[in-house]
Parts: sequence; structure tokens; C-alpha cells
Amino acid sequence: MNRLLMKWIVVMAALLHGLVFDHSLSAEDDSHRPQAVATEGVPQIPDQLWDRLLQYRNLRSAGFRGWSPDGNGILIQTRFGNTDQLHRVYEPGGRREQVTFFDEPADGQFLLGADDGTLLLTMATGGNENYQVLVSDPHSGTATLLTDGKSRNLPGPVRHDGLFALISSNQRNGKDTDIYIADPHQPGEKTMILETDGEYWVPESWSRDGSKVLIRHYVSINECYAAVLEVAAGKKTSIPSPNAGTTAFGDLQFSNDGNFAYVACDAVSEFRQLARVDLSTMEFTWLSQQIPWDVESIVVAPPGQLLPTERMVAFTVNEDGASGLHLLVGDEIRKLEVPMGIVSSLNFSPEGTRIGFTLSRPDAPSDVYSLSLIDGNLTRWTFSETGGLDTSSFVEPSIVRFPTFDKREIPAFYFRPNGATKESPAPVVINIHGGPESQARPSLD
Repeated sequence: MNRLLMKWIVVMAALLHGLVFDHSLSAEDDSHRPQAVATEGVPQIPDQLWDRLLQYRNLRSAGFRGWSPDGNGILIQTRFGNTDQLHRVYEPGGRREQVTFFDEPADGQFLLGADDGTLLLTMATGGNENYQVLVSDPHSGTATLLTDGKSRNLPGPVRHDGLFALISSNQRNGKDTDIYIADPHQPGEKTMILETDGEYWVPESWSRDGSKVLIRHYVSINECYAAVLEVAAGKKTSIPSPNAGTTAFGDLQFSNDGNFAYVACDAVSEFRQLARVDLSTMEFTWLSQQIPWDVESIVVAPPGQLLPTERMVAFTVNEDGASGLHLLVGDEIRKLEVPMGIVSSLNFSPEGTRIGFTLSRPDAPSDVYSLSLIDGNLTRWTFSETGGLDTSSFVEPSIVRFPTFDKREIPAFYFRPNGATKESPAPVVINIHGGPESQARPSLD
């Protein structure tokens, strides 16, 4: 079952506790009932419940979309009106300056190498999922298509100097997703560098010299392949698995010199571990074998001046559903402390001294944070509104485990309401997540 839908069921169950429905009033006359929904024998939704649910529907959130190339703050995605739009934030806790104003939800990032605030955007129309990639001019406020306006397109890595961007698109035949190079400064100019036939390859990382791209072929959650694509020649070289069996490659990132790839891979364990692959020999060096969890995301620090960023990598792992954040320097790993939640959109600041990310917590909306690698201080950049709800009632769960018939342990998040006791019990909802690939994770939104 959809995770968001299940959360609404949990909220509804809690809010319905103690409410009395007037069954003499029919839902057919309910002003809250959408005209497209037919009902029979369903009572009206009490106004008290409707008003309470509106508060939950008006929970805001903010997602990290990158550091400004000129060092002047960050880009976030959040919603003030009906749709998510992009905003600039110039200092932690500062005002959110809206920079996109579309009827459709807008996502995107700063165009690397452009210090004037140029944005690379992604939008679809009417929820059709035929995403288009656009370039937004900060001076005129206009956005120009890089794609054809009809096919399905997904943005990939941008070269570090911002001169070119990779786009996955099915524009050739509406079926196969090919990989193109686009020039953000010359809209309409795209060059295909990989034509596919029944295989779904996605660009993951672009070497700093622009000569190579790491690509991943997704078959299933248990079967994914990795390769190096030479941009000029279009030649694809597989990164062989060190295991003869089926392997799943996850995130892939180039080292700064382009000679190595940092990969998440389950070739030697039930977990996706972090490995460094020498691309000249295809030899794997396993780096996170002491961490018994799946590596989810990887980001490589840019060349910096203040820290030894040449061999510095940040990565997240899935620890029983919550995110663990780790820093690799050379071959040494240390854990970085963050509150319980889900860490995503991980990115180093341009000078390499901070890591920015979205943190989705169980007791607060998703917001944007950064972590200093110099002193370890955690900084919250955004403070999303909670629809007027009393945030002191939000709780952080504890993890409980119970045995199964086959001698395994199943983890569960236990949310105990403040004030709930044996003498003053609270309603209980048991939410069993769907499967086989889904997982219950600790986040509020």
C-alpha cells in the first residue's frame, strides 16, 4: 500500500476516536464530497473532522536542491500556494525567496558554473509524468525548453563547469530511453551518446574532465549493472561484478581524478556495501564491510582548499529504516551524528567543508540542514510550518523487535503518544507496510 495513503489512514483512525457520526445525514448532501465520487449509505464527514484534517494537509516541507555556485545560500523546494516551487534561502532560518512561479510543480537545481542564479528545471503537465527539462533565466524570469515538450525526459548529471547536461529521453521512439548531451546555453541542441534497445540505462555521474559517464542498467531491485560510457566514442565498458551470481549496483560516483568509481554493490554481502573500483583494472576495494546495512547514496567532495577532500566521500546507510550518515576520508570511516530520520539529496558545499541535505524526521516536517565537517555543528536552514498543529505532541519512535517463526527479528517503530499510560490508554494502530520491496521508515510527511 502507498506509504502516504497508509499514513492518512493512521491519522484518520486517531482523529475518528471519540467522534460521533450523524447517520441521518447522507454523504450525498455532504459539501465536502467531490462531485466525481458516488456514495451510498455513507454518513457525512463531520466538520470537526474535516477542519482537523485540513491542518495535516497543510503541513509544509522543504527539500534541499543544492548550494548556490557563488556561495550565497542554498536552493530549496517548498510549497506556499497549490504547487511546489523553488526558493532561495540566503542564511539559516532566513526568508524563502520564491524564484519559480508556475501552475505546475517545479523541481530543479542551480546550473553549475553559473553565478547569476540560472536554474535547470524539471516539470510535467497535469501529472502526465512526461517531464521536460528547461533553463530558467533569472533576469527575465522566463524558462526555455531543452527538450521537445512531448516525450518523457529526466535530468542527469551536469558537468562541473555547467557547459553541458545529460538527459535521459524516450523521444526517439516513445519506448526506449536513450542518453543525450544537451547544451543549457543553446536550447534545442542535443546529441545522443547512448542508444538503447529494451534496456533502461541511467546516467549517474560525470567525470570532471567530461570524458566519461558512469551509467547504470536497472532490471530489478536485485539486479542492476554498471558501466563506463566514453562520451566522444560512445563506447560502453561494463564494470564486472566480482561475484558470478546476480548483483545489484546502487549509487555510482566518480572520484575527482576520474580514475576510480565509488559504488554501492551487494556482490559480496546481503547488503549493498561501499566499494572503490579502479577503472583501469576493475579491481574492487571494499570500504564499509564493518557496517551491516545497505549503502543508499554516495557523494564525493569537490577539490577543496580547507580539508583533504581529494579522497573524501559522504554516504548514507539504511539502519533499520532510519538513515545513518558516514564520512570516508581515504579508507577511514567515521559516523556523523544526525537526528533520527531519512537523509536525502546529499551534497557537499562548493568549498567542501559542509554537507547539505534534506532530513525527514518522525517528529517534524522535512527540512533542510547542513553539517559542518570542521566542528560537527548541525545547522537547520528551514523551519516548515505545521498547519497550526501542536508540535509538542509529535513524538520520536523507539525501535522494538519481535521474533518470528524462523528465528529472525522484525524491527518496528513504536510511536507512544505523550501522556499515554495504562490508566489513560491511547488508540492503537498497527501499520504493516507493503512488500516485498517497501519498508516502513521514520518520517512525518
